[in-house]
Amino acid sequence: NPILGEEIHAHWDLADGSTLRFAAEQVSHHPPISSCYAENKKQKFKVEVSMQYENKLGWNAMYISFPGTYKVHVDKDSYSFKFADMAMRGLYYGKSHLEFYDKSIITANNQAYKAVIEYKNHSYSEFKGKIFDGKKVVYNIFGNINNVKIHGASEKRSKATTFYDISKEVQLPIHMKPVHLQAKNESRRVWHHAIYALKTGDWETANVEKSKVEDRQRGIAKNKLSSYKYEAKMFAHVDKTNICADFKKDIDMSKFDYIPNAKKSDSSQENKVDDSKSPIDDDDNKEEDDSKSSETSKDEVEDSEE
Repeated sequence: NPILGEEIHAHWDLADGSTLRFAAEQVSHHPPISSCYAENKKQKFKVEVSMQYENKLGWNAMYISFPGTYKVHVDKDSYSFKFADMAMRGLYYGKSHLEFYDKSIITANNQAYKAVIEYKNHSYSEFKGKIFDGKKVVYNIFGNINNVKIHGASEKRSKATTFYDISKEVQLPIHMKPVHLQAKNESRRVWHHAIYALKTGDWETANVEKSKVEDRQRGIAKNKLSSYKYEAKMFAHVDKTNICADFKKDIDMSKFDYIPNAKKSDSSQENKVDDSKSPIDDDDNKEEDDSKSSETSKDEVEDSEE
């Protein structure tokens, strides 16, 4: 559960010369709500999400739902999503596994098209679904989240063609600021110590560092007036609710880009860390007494994960 006001910024340079940019902000802590925005101006594509997490405990399962606002805009077309609910089964006995147990629905906001997707019992990724034009079924789809097949409503399944195959996709490098250049509320800097401890298998230290972040956040909240209400920096409220899904139009996403000083051909330089500027040594962490060499290794481990 991110801390209130926590942010993350990243971008990817695509093969067509365009840039995909992403930003997220934790706009509410109780209840937990994360708002996200992604855009590619050249491709006229953007995504706006405000996701709340709700869960309840069953006899042998945890049930999770994701109410909120999910929108995808492609040029002049707009689509809304409803996510399927999820269950984590086998908490106490039996085989532990994740599964979707509800329907996902995708609606074209300015057209009559709608897709209804149902997930196979006891499966995290296998599904089948129908695409409607009004009330008429025009396509059937099936497969899993990595490989989607599609065929006309009047055609046999054997006539299906591949609609999406993740194995054909190329994973592009993600560009983010190194930890020591991030703001104090950016995710990798907030959780720097805890994540490093997890990566090195030091569970006890990870738990201690996690508690430090949470205790610091409780201290900040305690000093706030009871009437205090957090105002999201990047997102606007929708219908006077806690749902902050509308990315503020006056924000230029490119200002968050990280462009390393090194030549692009030397990509390794992007992951180098100046230990003297490490957040581990800043005012938030003066209680730390780790050695300088230890701090350097911590930054390098996390930054190399880009």
